[in-house]
This record gives sequence, structure tokens and C-alpha cells, in this order.
Amino acid sequence: MAFSFARQLAFILSGTVFIAIVGWWSYSAYQLDRVLTNQIALRAQVQSQQLAQLPSLVTAVSMEDSDTVTSIVTALKAVSDADFITVSNEQGLRLAHPRAERIGFPVAGGDIERALQSGEAYLSYAVGLLGPSVRYITPIFSPNGEVVGIIKVGYLLDTLNMWTKERILPLQGFAALVLLLFILLSWRFSAYVKSQMQHLEPW
Repeated sequence: MAFSFARQLAFILSGTVFIAIVGWWSYSAYQLDRVLTNQIALRAQVQSQQLAQLPSLVTAVSMEDSDTVTSIVTALKAVSDADFITVSNEQGLRLAHPRAERIGFPVAGGDIERALQSGEAYLSYAVGLLGPSVRYITPIFSPNGEVVGIIKVGYLLDTLNMWTKERILPLQGFAALVLLLFILLSWRFSAYVKSQMQHLEPW
């Protein structure tokens, strides 16, 4: 089935605009996800490092008083948007965890050795009991400089995906509106060209 010149022109213009919008959309979504992930990582880092220096928490961890540690972490979680805050002793055993039944068990994820052995603070992507997450791990030091435990402040990847979708939704509406507008303009332009050619089309 042969299409008229005007219709072919409309399809070409619409297709070009569609490809351009898809490219813009893909790049924008990637950049938005990247910026959001960096912001969340920085937020986790700041919270983790600040909480690790809290005197009451340092004392409770040094004494391995899980009840006190849990009470402190619960109060801290109430003013934080993090999905979880966990605390462990120098052996990697949990002193505070969102699931109380997991207190006293080893930390899951396999990403705490650097913090316990060399006192490093770092960002980690791992799969724990709550699911895949990005978390910042900070060692807790006693007054004499020894590592007595670690604190992890984390955000689940599901939460990051949800926040990304919330921010992308307005862009989706804008992209759909722009695409619809350009399709209409393409058809109007092709009709205009056809009328200027006095409805005579090339072979």
C-alpha cells in the first residue's frame, strides 16, 4: 500500500521527534537516577558518621548493652528517613536491628570486614535481611581509639526506585504532551505542504 507524499512526510517528522524524545527521556531518567542515588548515599554517610560519634551510643556499644543501643537507635530512626539503622559489636553481632528477633546474630551482607578490621568508613551495596540496599558503614570507636562496633545507615533499593518514579512521573507527562503536540504539528505541516503543492505530489 503506497502512502501519499504528505503522509510520508508526516510519518518521517513524527518518527524523528519520537526518536529525539526517547533519547532525551532515557538520558534524563539516567541522570535523575544517578543524582538521586548520590544524594541518598551522601545522606546515609552524614547520618552514619554523626551517629557513630554519639557518646551515649558509643558507651552502650562498648558495654554491648543491646537494650540501650536499641532504645537509642529507635529514637534516632524516628527522626531519620533511612529505611534502617543497625548497630553491631566488634565481632559483627547485631546489637540493634529493625527485626528484634535478629539481634545477637551475625550481620548479613558480607561487607563489614573493612570497618571492623581497619576502621574504614565506606559506602556499600549489598543484600541483607531486608533486601538489596545502599548503606553507609561507619566504625564506632571507643575513647581510646579501638573499634568497638559499627553502625549502618541504609536505604532499600525499592525505596530509591519508588522515589525515582515519583520524580520521573512529571517528566513522563511532559514528554507525552510534547510528543502529541509535535505529531499534530507534523500532520498540520504535511497538510500545509500538500496545499502549497496544489495537491500535486512527486512520484
